[in-house]
Amino acid sequence: MMTTDGGRLGVALSWMMMMLNVLAVHAEVRLRASVVESLVRSRCAARSARDFATADSLKLELEAGGVKLQDETGGGTSWRYKLLKPADGPGGSPVIALARRALDLHDDAHALRLVCDQALELCDSGEPLLGRTAADAAFDFAIAGCASTELISALAEAQSLEFARWRKPQPLASMQICERLIASGIGDGSAVLDRAVTALSRDGGAHAGAVQSIRELSFGHPRPLRWLWRRAASLRKVDPPADSDASAAVASALGCFSEPARPLVLDLGCGFGTSLLSLGRLGSLPHAIGSPLQERCNLLGCDGSSLKTSFATGTSNRFDISSRVQFARASAELTLARASCSDSRRLAGVIVQFPTPFRVDGGGNSQLPQLDLGGGPTPSANQYMLPRSLVEDVAHALRDSAGWFFFQSNVEDVACIARAMAEDAGMRLVATDEAAAQAVASEVPAHAPTVARAGNWRSGAGGAETSGSLRHARLQRAGVVSPTAAVGPGWLSCNPLGVLTETEAALELDGRRIHRFLAVVRQ
Repeated sequence: MMTTDGGRLGVALSWMMMMLNVLAVHAEVRLRASVVESLVRSRCAARSARDFATADSLKLELEAGGVKLQDETGGGTSWRYKLLKPADGPGGSPVIALARRALDLHDDAHALRLVCDQALELCDSGEPLLGRTAADAAFDFAIAGCASTELISALAEAQSLEFARWRKPQPLASMQICERLIASGIGDGSAVLDRAVTALSRDGGAHAGAVQSIRELSFGHPRPLRWLWRRAASLRKVDPPADSDASAAVASALGCFSEPARPLVLDLGCGFGTSLLSLGRLGSLPHAIGSPLQERCNLLGCDGSSLKTSFATGTSNRFDISSRVQFARASAELTLARASCSDSRRLAGVIVQFPTPFRVDGGGNSQLPQLDLGGGPTPSANQYMLPRSLVEDVAHALRDSAGWFFFQSNVEDVACIARAMAEDAGMRLVATDEAAAQAVASEVPAHAPTVARAGNWRSGAGGAETSGSLRHARLQRAGVVSPTAAVGPGWLSCNPLGVLTETEAALELDGRRIHRFLAVVRQ
């Protein structure tokens, strides 16, 4: 029988085995950067004094320590670390090995903390991190849910030192490194960005575009968020957690708010939680949502992926906003039910953004979830996350609190059906930016039909399909015909929240259209 002590012993043994694997990565021992600088200065002095015996001895010592020297014209010497050939697997840095281990241990808080502590010790010891190694490690540690501000800052500082060592400006690599570090949550205005700009400015204004791009970066900027979207796209679909585990996770999240009586905003299917993280840093909802809701709220996001909620939770802790921004691995239905059952807490709003499109009969992707227009019992793991029953529950929860419901998707029929279900559940659409809504309508040719009424998609009546997409054709054959276009009154051209999800960022950078609406319950 496994006791508590036995469980701890198992964790300790696993940790020891991991560290043996990490140490096996090294094929040779490298000198610390401070030692290298001192030895290089001594060698330069020996060469200047024409003491070549001492200079050659120092060169051998440096090369044995994993350093490659380059004597420059005029007597100076530059250096860099030689790439090590690891004992197993690609790479060569034990910090990268630890970062990969952290991803495997993201759902074990104790083991993850041990890995992060060990990585911080390596950074403090002067472990050289070549090229973009520090940025890559910071990104993986952040994805794993690292809550250690010290580790992410140490990796950012290591990357700063690497920028200073680069002999030639590398604009593309510099921009990508800075974007990944910002996505890791190093904080806006970090010194590493200034170091990157300095490195790119050595050639005068030759890289002015890259310099400007780096200066524009912030956590909510589309380019850093696109790195999170790329990681999300590479993740496999996971089964939802057991109801008991999900209930405990939601209860724990709700119990972490420092002012639990504040109004609550839910993000159902929050992904990496970038919307709530950005809103949490702003401190209050934007005016576009409406003056009655321009207030400080508690924010709770849920998602079925433990890796995504780990990133969101760790980043919230490092941003020091966890007292009002929390995340739980749970289904949308369970989170809504648990969050709306308290009489002392008002539900200010519900957000659903970019749900995985439902499956269309005859489509090639059998992994897409199934659409259940009739609602029915608790959704299965492979059911579309926004069934009619959930929309009705959202409307019921918002009715007494006069809250709002915000939805957006890049799939037109998904957005149109969500709007129709919201209207059928007793909600009405509101325009937060009339000028923007008119701009969307003006982009549509004069002969284009307006948005069909809610009933049109159910039976195929009204408004013939004008899209030539295979998806729309399959919807028509299945008898689930969406409205002709998501244009006209009620559709918004911009996000009223004023913040981006990782999916929204990638779509905007690609110039893809996004269909949005904001609704409130009819009184």
